[in-house]
Parts: sequence; C-alpha cells; structure tokens
Amino acid sequence: RIGVCASDVLGVEETDRSGFAFFPNPARDRIRFSADVPVDRIQILSVTGQVLSDTEVHQTRGELDLTGLRRGVYLLRVQIDGKTGIYRLIKQ
Repeated sequence: RIGVCASDVLGVEETDRSGFAFFPNPARDRIRFSADVPVDRIQILSVTGQVLSDTEVHQTRGELDLTGLRRGVYLLRVQIDGKTGIYRLIKQ
C-alpha cells in the first residue's frame, strides 16, 4: 500500500473535504503529506494517546521526520480549517 487517504481514517470530522493524504505507509524515516487547503497542525501520538510530536504546518505540502520513533503503530492527528482527523501510521 502506497499511502493513506480519508477512507483509512480511524475517526474523522470532515477532513476528507480537504483532500489530505500522506505516504508512504508503512514508512521508514519520513512521510510526505499533501492537502487541497493548508494543514494547520500535525501531531504524532502513541496508540495510548500520548503526544510524541506536535508540528504547526500552515502549508498544503510537506514532510515529517519519523527517525525518532520506534517501529510500531502510531496515530496522526491532523487539524485543517478547524476540523480534526485521526489517521493510522505504521513505522517500520
């Protein structure tokens, strides 16, 4: 599987209208993301909800560095235009 889109969301409120996507997933050191409108913030959370990374973005495309994360499953909490989506991320 190459990337993740809104249909792969665990819980989402309307972020699918923003065209948010990220890839690759599973990922090694970095993920790239894109959206139709600027992404406000991306947080990486453990599956227990602990915030591991909190990045203000304010752009439609970019990268996130995952080198500090161990292998496993994480959650991306993405805020766009006042709405929040949660996406599953697998780190290899």
